[in-house]
Amino acid sequence: MSNMKTIIKRMSVQLVKESSHKYDVPRTLHSPEDAAEFIKSVIDFDTVPCELFIVVPIDSKSKPLCVTVVTKGTLNCSLVHPREVFQPCLLANAAACFVFHNHPSGDVTPSREDKAITERLVKAGHILDVPVLDHIIVGDNFYSFRTDGTERRCNIIW
Repeated sequence: MSNMKTIIKRMSVQLVKESSHKYDVPRTLHSPEDAAEFIKSVIDFDTVPCELFIVVPIDSKSKPLCVTVVTKGTLNCSLVHPREVFQPCLLANAAACFVFHNHPSGDVTPSREDKAITERLVKAGHILDVPVLDHIIVGDNFYSFRTDGTERRCNIIW
């Protein structure tokens, strides 16, 4: 048996601030209305022709820590995986998070895929101890999975 040496790389992972701006938004997010107002102030969805999936990690006092566009999709879909959603949350030491996506058509009715990814993210959040407080769809108005009763229809345990 030979004594071959294996090269192991040492690495670190960090959250990198790309930019920051001052916005006239709620300092804390305590309700779906707060969260929808916040994300609509930070992201101008009227200028976005495709679906964006966004995560907003929050601290233990419900203060937003950052805004991360997780994926940029097509006109009517966005591929989302829990790994990409929770990475910014873990790096920001978040206590919880809100997730958002837009429907460029303006119709905020959740699709079967929207319901499935919500259930997956809520389950992953439980495992990682970073609960998903709500998934909000933004369009002509907004749809909250938390308050519109969808959690019962989707078998989601918040």
